[in-house]
Amino acid sequence: MSGDFWEVMQPELGWMHVQIRRLGVHDADLEDVAQEACLRIAQRWAERDLARHVRPWILAFLVRLCSDYRKRSRNRRVHYSLEESRMAGEGDPEQKVRAVEARELLLCALHSLPDDYQEILVLVVLNELAVTEAAEMLGLPLNTAYTRLRRAKLELAAAVRRLTLKGQP
Repeated sequence: MSGDFWEVMQPELGWMHVQIRRLGVHDADLEDVAQEACLRIAQRWAERDLARHVRPWILAFLVRLCSDYRKRSRNRRVHYSLEESRMAGEGDPEQKVRAVEARELLLCALHSLPDDYQEILVLVVLNELAVTEAAEMLGLPLNTAYTRLRRAKLELAAAVRRLTLKGQP
């Protein structure tokens, strides 16, 4: 492997693990998926656009790999991840408990959505990508991506309401 590849990829490995978790890979499979991603990225390394930042290009590989992983893992529950630090309250124990409960409710609602809705939400909401970037990564026409995102947000809100009424998660 060329030194250029590892010089660029080494600092991105921690970020890749976060993205892989966010895209629904179980912790037990995280290293395997990350290794597969590195192999696929290395195979296509010479094709990357040097004028663009490497992270969106890497994320496109991760989205496809994680989608394949979820399809192969239908019998296992997919676990999306929200960092607790983004959801936790600042110091107040009751606020922290409410934040953890809200996080669990949101993840449970997210898990109940179809894969195509989960993917667009993870990319645009959690990874804070522009819809244009998410559409490109998912191979969708831009208007389809906007429609899918709108529907996904509506379905997520409905799922949260249903779970709240049931007293879940």
